[in-house]
Amino acid sequence: MRFICLPFLIALLFGYSSTAQNTTTPAKKQREIYVGPGPEDLVLDTTYAYPRLLVSCAERRKKKKHYGEVFEVNLNEYTSCVLPRIGTPDSLKFRPHGIDLQWHGGKPYLYAISHEKRKKKTVHVIIKYLIEQDRLVYQDAYNHPKYTISPNDLAVAPNGEIYFSNDASKHGSLVQPLFKMKTSSIGYYNPSTKKWALYDEKGMSYANGVAVADDKVYLSTVRSNMIYVYDRAKDGSLSNRNDVCKIIGLDNLTFNGNNLVTTSHPKMFAFVAHAKKTIKTSPSVIYQVNLDKPEPEILYKDNGVKISAASTGLVYNGKLYMAQVFDSFVLEVELD
Repeated sequence: MRFICLPFLIALLFGYSSTAQNTTTPAKKQREIYVGPGPEDLVLDTTYAYPRLLVSCAERRKKKKHYGEVFEVNLNEYTSCVLPRIGTPDSLKFRPHGIDLQWHGGKPYLYAISHEKRKKKTVHVIIKYLIEQDRLVYQDAYNHPKYTISPNDLAVAPNGEIYFSNDASKHGSLVQPLFKMKTSSIGYYNPSTKKWALYDEKGMSYANGVAVADDKVYLSTVRSNMIYVYDRAKDGSLSNRNDVCKIIGLDNLTFNGNNLVTTSHPKMFAFVAHAKKTIKTSPSVIYQVNLDKPEPEILYKDNGVKISAASTGLVYNGKLYMAQVFDSFVLEVELD
């Protein structure tokens, strides 16, 4: 999720709330795993000797020094470190946001949206790295000013097609999310054919998380408060949008079998306060949605004491791993 300010558009025009944040889910065991600032998104990598998380870290609080790295979290030893990036052109100043992992030709690749400030404007780039055991090796970068407008999250299909959410039609717009203007879109790029496209333009407000599975693409929204599903054709085009379920203040999406896992920010005034000061807490709710019976199930909820502004939930080996927008750790909790 992107933090815009004014204080986050008067907490998105006087805020919204939910009763789900009032307590913290009892957990058998919880663990904080420290990484870099702003670990907003994460993916699971089981390619090499041990299972690990790759975590997108960037300083997301205003007036803080630039920081952008990908961290590795060893899930056997619970150690973490920066995963070195090799070969990135000097012209690309890495500031990662949404990330995804996908295999092509028997090799794993990491895709990252990066926001680069150049003079008075921000350039948005999708960067591709080959994932090796001890480093990320630069492969390519994709951007187009007419399509990578304000990208937030991305998902990559097995054939290499990239889908990404544009949360607004103008990067950093205050008015569009404030008044729930339907100015978001789903961006598309096929590196093989060099084809760019936009789908469902002006169809939703503040698009956020993206996930792709076979002939479907899923999209979460912050201001439309809905998870949508689209039919995905063989040529990569999207059509026939349908509602999956309604949840307030949605963030990123991951899969857990036939379930979508997503996070929610139920109190926007608290989110704004936390964005300014770590000591101010912001509630979070992590939901699981069965795609055969799309009724949201709460996996975990917290009033902001254990974790604030959780942005991604990922289930692995009976545990839930949570990323967050600002503070420097990933939270692990055991599930029942």
